[in-house]
Amino acid sequence: MMMKKLGLLLVGSTILLSSCSLFDRGQGNGDIYGSSSSSQVVSESSESSSSNSSQSSVSTSSQSSSSTTSSQSSQLSSSSSEAASSSSSASSSSSVVADSVAAYFPLSKGYNACFTGDGIEYSSFKRTYDFIDGNLLYMRSDNGGTTTLEVLRITDDKVQSLFHRPEAYAHEAIPQDMVTQMDEPGTIYLQAPLKVGNKWQTTDASREITGMDVAIKTPTGNYKTIEVIEKRKDGSTRTEYYAKDVGLVYAVDELKGDSGYRVTQSLSKLAYKGWTEPLPYQFVTGPDAFGTATEKAWMTTNTSMALIFTEMFQGKYTVDEVIMPNKASIQSITTNGQMSGQGKEITVDFTGDIASLATDDLGKEKMDAMITSIDQYYNADNVIVTVNGKLMDIQNVVTLTKEAPYYPIEQGSQM
Repeated sequence: MMMKKLGLLLVGSTILLSSCSLFDRGQGNGDIYGSSSSSQVVSESSESSSSNSSQSSVSTSSQSSSSTTSSQSSQLSSSSSEAASSSSSASSSSSVVADSVAAYFPLSKGYNACFTGDGIEYSSFKRTYDFIDGNLLYMRSDNGGTTTLEVLRITDDKVQSLFHRPEAYAHEAIPQDMVTQMDEPGTIYLQAPLKVGNKWQTTDASREITGMDVAIKTPTGNYKTIEVIEKRKDGSTRTEYYAKDVGLVYAVDELKGDSGYRVTQSLSKLAYKGWTEPLPYQFVTGPDAFGTATEKAWMTTNTSMALIFTEMFQGKYTVDEVIMPNKASIQSITTNGQMSGQGKEITVDFTGDIASLATDDLGKEKMDAMITSIDQYYNADNVIVTVNGKLMDIQNVVTLTKEAPYYPIEQGSQM
C-alpha cells in the first residue's frame, strides 16, 4: 500500500543542500569564484581597532573608526543558527555614494553562494535565490541544522525583510499576498542615504552605516564594501559588509564579556548558474509495489517545480522508470503558504492527457507514486489534485470531490 512519510528525506535534503563542501559543480553550476584560501580581511591602515581573530581584520582608506559587538542569531543566515560575531572597523568619510541601495543587494538570477563560518556550530551556510518577482527576492539559507526562507523587498532606497519562515526545505514561492500583508515588516538591512552616520531603527535593534569603501578580503576576492552595524538590546552586535553588484560578503557577530562569543561568516564560493537539489522519487515496480530513489535536479531562480517533476516522472533523469504518460504534464504546483503541520496544502494541476492512466493496469499505482513524491518533497499536510483546474476524477485511479478534495495518501513509512 502507498505510505506517507514526513521528514526523513528532508533531513537528507538539508544535509545535501547545506554542505558548502558539496558546492554544485554539475550541470550549469560553474564556480565563478573558487575557494582557495581562508577568509581574511585586509589589515587596517587607519586607526580603527579590530576584534580578536587570527583570520580576519578590517580596513578602510579613511581615518575614523568604530568597534562593534554582535548577536546570538545571524539575521541573514539562518533563524536557528546561534551564529553571532563582531568586528571593529574604521569608518570612512561621510560622502554619499551615488549608487542606489539595490546595487549592494542585486537581484541576481541563479545566485548560489556558500559562506564559511568560524566560531560556533552551524555558522556556515549555503544561500540560494529561489525566486525573483519584481522587487521581491525569495532567499533560502541552509546552515546544516535548518533551512529558512526569507522574502525581501529591494528598492533603490532600502532592503527590507517582509517574511521569514524556518524549516523551509522546498523550492516554493509563498503567495505574494501572504508576503506583502504581513502586519509587522522585519529588519531593514540597508537604507539610503548611503553615507557614514546614517542610522535607522529596525525591529528590536538599531542599524548604522559606519564605513564606506571598507576593504574586505574573502576566498572569492577583494571587495570595497559598505559596513553596517546592528546593535541589539542585549549588548550584542552584528556587522555586515556589502559589496556593489555582489551583496553580502562578510559578517561578524559578537558579544563581549566573560560569556561572550565571536563568529565570522565569509563568502567562500559564489556562482550564478543555479544549483542541484535532491528530490524524493517513488516509482512503480508492480501491482501495489514500489521502489524509491533520490534524484538530483538542476534548478535556478524561478525554476518551475511542475516542469522538474514532469521530467522526473517521464524518466528524463537518472532513474529511467516512467510513471507519467509522455503526452501528459503537470501544469502547476501551488502552495497555500502554510507551514508543515499547520495546514499546509499543495495543489497539483495536470493536463487532460493524464486521464490515459484510466486504461493503464498500473495507473492507480503510478498516480499514487507521483503524488507521494511531490507530497514528500513539500512536506505537505494535504495534497489537492486537479485536471485543468477541476478536481481529479479518473476511472480506476481516484475520484476527488468538494467534500473530499484531498488525495488519499496512507499514513506510515515507505521511503
